[in-house]
Amino acid sequence: MEEERRWRKQFQDTINSLNENQRRSVLSKAKTLQILAGPGSGKTRVLTCRAAHFVLNEKIKPQQIIVVTFTNKAANEMKKRLYTMIGSKNTNNLVIGTFHAICARLVRFNAGVVDLKSNFTIADTDVSHDIIKSLQKDRSLPISDFTRHKQKPGAIFGIISKAKSEGITAPEYSKLNSHKFERKDIATIYTAYEEQLKLNNLIDFDNLLIKACELFRKKKNVLAHIKGVLVDEYQDTNIVQYELIKLITKNQDTDKTVTIVGDPDQSIFSFRSAEPKNFNKMHTDYSDTQTINMEQNYRSTGTVLDSALHVIKQDIKRIDKSLYTNNPVGIPISLISTHNEDEQATFVAKEIKKVIKYSKGLLDYKDFAVLMRMNYISQKFEATFRKYRIPFTIIGGDRFFNRIEIKDILAYLKFAYNNFDYLSYSRIVNVPKRGIGDVTLTKIGAFHEAQPGNSMLETLRAIGNGGGTFSNPIRQKLKSLAMICNDIKAMIDQKMPIHEILEFITDAIKYKEHLKEKYFADHEARWNNIGELISLAKAETYLGEDDEPVMSQTQTKKSQAQQDQTTKDLDDLQMIDAEVVSEDDSDGEGKYFNVSELSFGEHVADAGCMLDKVEKDAGKVFPDDQDFPESPGDDKTTHKIAAHDEDLPEFDILDESIPDFTSYFSDKEIDLTNITEEKEKESFHFTQKEYDQTEGSDNVKKEKQEENFSSQFPNYQHEMDPIIEFLEYCSLSANQKEQDEAEGGRVTVSTMHASKGLEWPCVFVVTCCEGVVPMHHDPDVSEEGRLLYVAMTRSQFFLYCVTPKERTVWGQMQTSERSRFFKGMDSKLYTTHSPEWTNETRSMLAVTIGKPAPPDDDNLVTTRKKSGSKKTADYSTQYTDYQSQGFYSQSQTSQPSFPSSPVKNESKPFYNGFVSASTIPDVKPSTRPTKRRSQQDKGQKKKRTTAFASQPKGKAEPSVKPEPVDKLE
Repeated sequence: MEEERRWRKQFQDTINSLNENQRRSVLSKAKTLQILAGPGSGKTRVLTCRAAHFVLNEKIKPQQIIVVTFTNKAANEMKKRLYTMIGSKNTNNLVIGTFHAICARLVRFNAGVVDLKSNFTIADTDVSHDIIKSLQKDRSLPISDFTRHKQKPGAIFGIISKAKSEGITAPEYSKLNSHKFERKDIATIYTAYEEQLKLNNLIDFDNLLIKACELFRKKKNVLAHIKGVLVDEYQDTNIVQYELIKLITKNQDTDKTVTIVGDPDQSIFSFRSAEPKNFNKMHTDYSDTQTINMEQNYRSTGTVLDSALHVIKQDIKRIDKSLYTNNPVGIPISLISTHNEDEQATFVAKEIKKVIKYSKGLLDYKDFAVLMRMNYISQKFEATFRKYRIPFTIIGGDRFFNRIEIKDILAYLKFAYNNFDYLSYSRIVNVPKRGIGDVTLTKIGAFHEAQPGNSMLETLRAIGNGGGTFSNPIRQKLKSLAMICNDIKAMIDQKMPIHEILEFITDAIKYKEHLKEKYFADHEARWNNIGELISLAKAETYLGEDDEPVMSQTQTKKSQAQQDQTTKDLDDLQMIDAEVVSEDDSDGEGKYFNVSELSFGEHVADAGCMLDKVEKDAGKVFPDDQDFPESPGDDKTTHKIAAHDEDLPEFDILDESIPDFTSYFSDKEIDLTNITEEKEKESFHFTQKEYDQTEGSDNVKKEKQEENFSSQFPNYQHEMDPIIEFLEYCSLSANQKEQDEAEGGRVTVSTMHASKGLEWPCVFVVTCCEGVVPMHHDPDVSEEGRLLYVAMTRSQFFLYCVTPKERTVWGQMQTSERSRFFKGMDSKLYTTHSPEWTNETRSMLAVTIGKPAPPDDDNLVTTRKKSGSKKTADYSTQYTDYQSQGFYSQSQTSQPSFPSSPVKNESKPFYNGFVSASTIPDVKPSTRPTKRRSQQDKGQKKKRTTAFASQPKGKAEPSVKPEPVDKLE
């Protein structure tokens, strides 16, 4: 009992550290709760605390709580925080993960209910494209020549995926579009595509959700034991995901509490069928819905927030809410105009170096981000950053698990596990090259179709043993392939470690020699990627813990060295230009492009990858929100948590009637409430826990009671075959390894979409032109405004919005205008030149990013001529209310919130849902009023201001001269 009280008191201290609205959100008794959380308002912490509140105070068993995130990394961050609140055992018993990960486990656990085999594998986007490409070549399909030869597989798949996201099945799509000329071919391919998935025992990302919906409709006690459902990033949910939430909470046998956290102002993924209307739908479908606004921002300065609010308040359809902060007011944002795109890139490069110099150690390369609307804009920055020796990484290019070499090795593992996976067979049959041509492959396919019910591996064995009319060399090659796959399958059946299986595959097929022969220019980098994959499998961090592959020891040391390097050392950094083949393996030949390579074993993004290829990824997993820099995940913290975890009590719960749950493995039904030891060993869905307590003690009896109670719940977290766990991780991981590289000491170059949930002290939003932001062809200008709002609120302190006056478009020089979203901005919020540096600027920067302020240095102070300068916003050295973030114990007293006043728009001109910015009144300061300063404080501030004015002029850093703009009309 004493330990229980200690843990509860510790959690109560955490609750007391929250601000008023955060605390209301955590402790709310609402059955259906919407938490509308603005950027940087602490939504991750609130969602984590609410889950802990359910366990500690509401006494809900962890197995009875589902927490849905949009990335594995977000789930991992929540777990780290929950370890300190409820202990590792209770945390690991939570059902926590992405929609796709949770649905994959539920569907696999009940595969027979939805007409699937339990050993299905997940088809990633590339596999889906390959299926559609093969269907386009199938002459038996009645489709037009245009669809067959002109339509791109990715475009066709995008239409199919969008239909699935809206809950439209293939038969329904055919019925709706059979008489529409422009859609009837898509309907034909959609139907054939679904048949191919079933034939190959595959399930794509969209079908994971659709099959889960089917499961919940057919079997209403699957999640009857669940009492609480929490959903993160609700604004990114689509129609099917909302339907899933409804089915989980309304269509199962027991009532459940529902908590969603999201921000309609950050709804920017309509191309993935995200549905902002889901906020209003919840009020309609759940009549008892309560809403709490979290408006206090802990990330950015007041000026950054006010400038971002100027943009977002132009959306006349938005749910009215505001943002405020107790951070320093900060400095004006910089609205910069350059002559052209080359000067824009040069300005950014020089400004990065200048800011690092003048920050006196507060900032390093990892603290900068360059954000853009489309990925192709990055080309100029890549070349310029190499020229100025600035280390950088691109977020939005080829992902680690999309690399050719990674997909080759995983295809062997997939095929050995799922012998019906024809797509994986098609990939490995000539890797390495076996000289099996298209004619022979067609004969193999025909021989396989003539033996219905046989797996592809059985077909290969039959051919190797004399079946069919094949030449002896072909028989020997296929027999050799079948023997390798048999050996891999035997290793899987013997439960051998996955990293040993991967090592066997690479040795058996002599993959290193294959890479050297086919990709000589970068074969070593590719081989090192295989090493990373094996390291990942060996470390076993994929078990729901991480979203990125673990870096090797060499990489970790080098990344740390980069982070610790001083600015002077970085100036002498030797850049290496490496030739790396792009990942277009459609014809087996790659295109070469230059990249910057700084550390051992890294894969580099194909910078030429267009945004639509990245953004239409069917993985539908989005960047997570990292509202808080603190992360109790280091070794010491973890060790400490583990040491005390034994002391955390198992919180008692009243006995209740729990319905029987059944699990379908293949076509056999297994009753988990009375599972035998023999079945337990046979089924990879069930894992026995071992205890070392002595027999007969009270502790043993209590543990057995807990075990009996827990056994009534299907253990979705741990009842997974290691191979399935690993393959699902590889398929569902969407965050890119480049993000870790950026954190290790590089400037981040990213699309606006990919930046969501991230933050940097200094952000450059580039090419802020009409026709880019907003896009010319985008009918929904309101979403373009939300996208710019998201980009601007990534900044903690410095924010530059840069516009080149001339741009090259399709080889033609065109003039550009600054984006309409900046028009009418209060002149106090922006300046048209680089920020001015004073000792007070450095002090405010240090407070905002939570670092100690460096000593004053009058040699690193810039001043400008009065005639050419614009009056800047008043500075403030007030300190942040960091208590609610756990940073500092001393904080200001929280001030009562003011009601946000909606923008009146009767008679104001608007365009496609956006009101003209010039008609909006000046934005009020974001910082809420504090107690009136004493006369002594006023005197000190006046004295300090006078001191700044009398400081000698510092030598200005040479830079590209931005074009002055005195007024935004």
